[in-house]
Amino acid sequence: MQAMSVVGISHEEQRNIIKVLAAILHMGNIRFTGDSAPASIEDETPLKKAADLLGVTDYMLKQNVTHRHIQSGSARATQYAVPQTADQAAALRDAIAKTLYERTFNFIINKINLAMEYHKDCLVIGVLDIYGFEIFEKNGFEQFCINYVNEKLQQIFIDYTVRGEQREYTEEGLRWKDIKFFDNKIVCDLIDATQPPGVMAILDDTCKSGHALGSDTADQKFLEKLMQNCQHPHLFLGPDNFTVKHYAGDVTYSIDEFAFKNKDDLFYSSIEMLQASQDTFVLALFPEECGNVKQRPAPSTASFKIKQSAAYLVQRLSKCCPHYVRCIKPNEHKQPLNFDKGLVEHQVKYLGLLENVKVRRAGYAYRHFKEVFVRRFGQILEHQPSSVSELIDGLCSKYTTIPRDEFEEGKTKIFVKNPETLFILEEELLKKLDPTAYKEKLRQFKESEAMAKHKEGKYSLKPKCLIQ
Repeated sequence: MQAMSVVGISHEEQRNIIKVLAAILHMGNIRFTGDSAPASIEDETPLKKAADLLGVTDYMLKQNVTHRHIQSGSARATQYAVPQTADQAAALRDAIAKTLYERTFNFIINKINLAMEYHKDCLVIGVLDIYGFEIFEKNGFEQFCINYVNEKLQQIFIDYTVRGEQREYTEEGLRWKDIKFFDNKIVCDLIDATQPPGVMAILDDTCKSGHALGSDTADQKFLEKLMQNCQHPHLFLGPDNFTVKHYAGDVTYSIDEFAFKNKDDLFYSSIEMLQASQDTFVLALFPEECGNVKQRPAPSTASFKIKQSAAYLVQRLSKCCPHYVRCIKPNEHKQPLNFDKGLVEHQVKYLGLLENVKVRRAGYAYRHFKEVFVRRFGQILEHQPSSVSELIDGLCSKYTTIPRDEFEEGKTKIFVKNPETLFILEEELLKKLDPTAYKEKLRQFKESEAMAKHKEGKYSLKPKCLIQ
């Protein structure tokens, strides 16, 4: 509550957020029975509590979870209330609860963004914490979506660190032999392509064409359509599952409730019910115009929303200059001083770090525009050079430890192969421009080196890391 106050969410808004969350919890306690339609509600107490918290009548909420309201597209626009079975009613209940949670979550995010908003032009540093792949004993729709987003993020990493690096060398006209790497675009296309249809497109088609099917039947229909329409070297089908050969390894997904979780069963009648709420906070969560039935877009699906979100994230990241910190899990037991060699090798391989290291090792540690490089490091020489070749000649003559092949001149940039060369140039530049600062830096280095040696002797009996 204190955190919400810090970001500018008033006490009244906090109270309203808690009310909506309480209503969602009560909705989760609504149970349906009966083999035929309409389904019966076991106990209406949770329904009444949820309706009261949402500011709607018991009858309105009951009608919207036990009946699906369909409006014809004719001029008369006749509305039909179609009774729902217990499973279908549960889907309607869950759709309302999920949408309420999503809208409330977005309300909080908008408040945070508003509190952090800066109206002047500025540079922004953002941190994206990527959890990584999820591979459990049983993987479902949630793991499928999470792993898809990881595939998209890996694609950016490959493009920036491996493909982008080699592309720059080629564009600059350097002598370069391309290093091969696995491009996971083939896996992304398997999941999100429309022509030919990928897994998500086939799942969406199954949900739209089989809305009257039960959950188990819809899942089997989805698997059948995969068999018919999706022949792919990275996809393997089983009797009740399918396996995707991700860049991180093979993941087998159970089709159980795939279609059910992908559906968006929030019909416009449910939105209209919540727009009739007497609670101003709930009313503000649903500002959309339902409009004429002919103008209404078709309900989206969870996979469609995931694709949209991933595309937006990729677009935002592509405009940035990313820097990566790769975390390697040393063992599966969360133990200190335990290094599982096989596990680490697997992570290094699937993260594309081997290809990245190969490109970096064969490539150049530093690059900058020619005029900037000449202007900066030309100060080391007695006379300011007028060209890159003149600068390189002067540096190699003055410092015999620096070989000429350390430098490579491109069309617009100059490239330096090893970072040690750049360290020497920076040190020599500081020594010439500010001798006092150089001496102080040298003194600090010697002190820190002596301290490090002292610590090394002090902790020499520390337990060693176990490498399996």
